[in-house]
Amino acid sequence: MVLLNCVAVQRVDVHARNGVLHLIKRPLPPPYATSLVDLISSDPNLTMFFSILGYADLLSWMRAVKSITVLAPVNAAFKRLPSRFVDSITYDYKYFPALQGEY
Repeated sequence: MVLLNCVAVQRVDVHARNGVLHLIKRPLPPPYATSLVDLISSDPNLTMFFSILGYADLLSWMRAVKSITVLAPVNAAFKRLPSRFVDSITYDYKYFPALQGEY
């Protein structure tokens, strides 16, 4: 079974002179209206990640970028790190080289 945005595709790769057709069983859901920053800021499991993005001054960049994929660690993941490591990020990100990378 082939899926396209969680919709089953009935027939795949129906070729024509000027393109390819894929037949789906129902209309695709509308495009997402929420931004990544909105999703991250509204999820109670991502408060540490959201804070770190803010410290690194990446929130405005994430709002402006057209398309990215984010692997976001939940709060429980940060709790597994040594507290001095998390403190060094949240206290002053300039001391954490990974947050100074070019983006």
